[in-house]
Amino acid sequence: MLIVSAGLKPDHFGGLPSHVEDALRGLSARGIEVAYLNTGAKTGRTGTHLSENGDRQWRTWNLESRWAQTSYWNGTVDPLEQTAPDVAFSRAIATVARDFAPDIVHFHELTAFPIAAAAAFRETGARLVFSAHDFFALCPTTKLQRPDGTTCDRPASELDCDLCSKNARPNRNLQLESAWDRRLATLTPARNIARRIIRSKERAIRASLPREAYQVRRHEFVRHLLGFDTLLMTSLDQMRRFRKYFGDDVRLHLLPLSRTTFAATPPPPRTDTVNPGRTAFLALNIVNSAKGLALLEKTFAGIASSHPGAVLHLYGPSGADSPGIRRLGKYNDSDLDAIIASADFGIIPSIWPEAYGYVGPEMLSRGLPVIASNVGAMPDYVVDEANGLLFDPKSPGALLGTIRTLLDDGGLRARLWAGVAATPRSYLMMDEHLDQLLSLYKLLLVQPSVPA
Repeated sequence: MLIVSAGLKPDHFGGLPSHVEDALRGLSARGIEVAYLNTGAKTGRTGTHLSENGDRQWRTWNLESRWAQTSYWNGTVDPLEQTAPDVAFSRAIATVARDFAPDIVHFHELTAFPIAAAAAFRETGARLVFSAHDFFALCPTTKLQRPDGTTCDRPASELDCDLCSKNARPNRNLQLESAWDRRLATLTPARNIARRIIRSKERAIRASLPREAYQVRRHEFVRHLLGFDTLLMTSLDQMRRFRKYFGDDVRLHLLPLSRTTFAATPPPPRTDTVNPGRTAFLALNIVNSAKGLALLEKTFAGIASSHPGAVLHLYGPSGADSPGIRRLGKYNDSDLDAIIASADFGIIPSIWPEAYGYVGPEMLSRGLPVIASNVGAMPDYVVDEANGLLFDPKSPGALLGTIRTLLDDGGLRARLWAGVAATPRSYLMMDEHLDQLLSLYKLLLVQPSVPA
């Protein structure tokens, strides 16, 4: 079993690499021979470099390439580079395919992997699986978000991906700029000249590309993924969106994600706030605008004026506190029990349709009701007025109104604290996720492979 993704500790951020590491550890414990291909190894060098890391409990290859520094939330200026690998990248993939000879290759990340390179694994007879942790296969910005923050839900024939990507920077030039920054670290004037040269090249590339190139990129991802044996969807909403673009010709399978950080046994239901007379809200891993950072700041500025006893514990961004908000920076998984125990309600304010969102089950599994955007995966596990509250992130003032209602209604607070303990669990514990994953793997190995 070869797992392909981008980054493990200590280099990763967010939930995807954490899920992958949990899955690797769990599969290995069940006697599965696993290996890991890290396509997101970042370097100050240019070119493609493959090396094997012997420090892990499973075989691990680090693959450095220009795709490793993908402009993740902005797309790419040269979209067709994301579909076809260069010779060095193809040789590196062929080396891994030959040395390990996997029966199944499970992709968790494609932003740093030119999609056509998957053919090297197909040629060995391996079954190909892809878990979609976002919408990168359909959208160069990964989030299905337009520059104005609205969700893109147009028919495939009407998409204009170049508009969302027009200010993006090509990955090769990101890497070149990183290399120059390292080599000229103490020579500021020279480094600035190098940056201007690189960015001039970016503008030239952007001006020369026809808008159709971005549509071709999406068509190429769809075409190649149709040759995978199955695509794993993490939510009902994601299943709907992929079906819309892929049609009925692809094997889509719903398998919600999981983490070992989900608590197995929740504490007894709460009956009051942790600190009498004060209500603490909790938001975890809010690291970018798509996660709803600006929405939280605006909302709690309003909460601070009307309910000074309410406070948001915000983990993710560093910086100074603001009205109604305590910024507490990064956190470790080992601190989750104490962090969640110190809060009264959780918040997931994402304005993009989250493909899953691990922090929701992390909070729910510890008895914390969750206020969540009514988009993406959150409605799969947050049941409105049972274990939490749902709000429309597109509606101005919706989150502010939801929180004010909760603060003013003691009966609602009590129902949610009781409900989060009584509502049937709709997320998977890690062992349950692995059980379903292994059943799928076994089925794939006895089924005919999907024609390339």
